[in-house]
Amino acid sequence: EVPAHLQGYAGTAHGGIVSAILDEAMYYAVAAQGMPGVATGELTVRYRAPLRTATPFTVEAACERRTRRFAKARSRIVSEGQVVAEAEGLFLPVKAEFRADDARRRPVAAKEGNHEDA
Repeated sequence: EVPAHLQGYAGTAHGGIVSAILDEAMYYAVAAQGMPGVATGELTVRYRAPLRTATPFTVEAACERRTRRFAKARSRIVSEGQVVAEAEGLFLPVKAEFRADDARRRPVAAKEGNHEDA
């Protein structure tokens, strides 16, 4: 549930919060495919319906393609049986010196997508 203090319009999650949830889910999907040191290079979000605050939702994400140079992923938020937002992202490797605190991010189980080591 998105708490009320993160709303945009009354009773509706702020679009930036929705975007951040989708982005973070894709990060974990990419990390679960063996690429934990990445940053978002491109993010496209499609808002399909309002995400109501204080309403349960689920997030689904999958890494659809992974190479040594980038990864592509998709995610979506489903609430009350309806897709409320979808996203596509391009993720790029980050040099080790810029991710010194990366240990705080632990990959979680993610739905597997297509995987390439080209």
